[in-house]
Amino acid sequence: KNPSCPAFDKWAQLPKLKDIEVFYVAASPHRPESTFGHLFLRFRYGAQERVHSPINDKVVQIGALMDIYQREGILASLLKGVFGRYEQIFSISSLDSAHQKYIRLERRRIQRYRLLLTAKEKRYVIERAWELERRGYPKYFFFQFNCASALGWLLDSALEHDIGNGGLLRTVPNQVLDSLANQKKELLEPLQKDMLSSYDRSWWAFEYQKSLVADIRHLLEPGSVFSSRQFA
Repeated sequence: KNPSCPAFDKWAQLPKLKDIEVFYVAASPHRPESTFGHLFLRFRYGAQERVHSPINDKVVQIGALMDIYQREGILASLLKGVFGRYEQIFSISSLDSAHQKYIRLERRRIQRYRLLLTAKEKRYVIERAWELERRGYPKYFFFQFNCASALGWLLDSALEHDIGNGGLLRTVPNQVLDSLANQKKELLEPLQKDMLSSYDRSWWAFEYQKSLVADIRHLLEPGSVFSSRQFA
């Protein structure tokens, strides 16, 4: 039997926990630490006694602790990240804050994957996230010890699976996703509905408008059914 911790039980709400998802945020050329994309976890909850919106679901973010008020150039930021001059942080925030950051502000697409876990494994993962948020600040390296390697380590230590942390010289999000997908027991289920950025939505709307205009022009061409006299 697991020891009782009232603070953890209130925070985790395990009886209401429905799924744990991995979110893959598309790469961004504007942020050196996101050259290969970004990974974070979402704890998806079901029905609550009170009104609960999915945007309030907890997410586990792993990243470099940067001083947003210190204006660094891209090159300086990259060099500090390569040589471990940043601290790594495990933070718990909401899905709404992640949506605001990646979808609205940075205009990046997010792909969703469901982790196929037992109730016991879900508890291990959320316990590990609770622990890591409170353990301090290790060094953060853009290529070796980043969001992907930390997430692989979190899952590896919580589950009875060898997730691994990618390659020797670098670990990127795709390596961790591939490792999850290639386990003997199926662990990763792609979810069809991606979260599109405002740029993606605008592009698809523009392409649909062009296609619609082309179809209308084709229907109104001389000799077509809709251009004949009986429809005049």
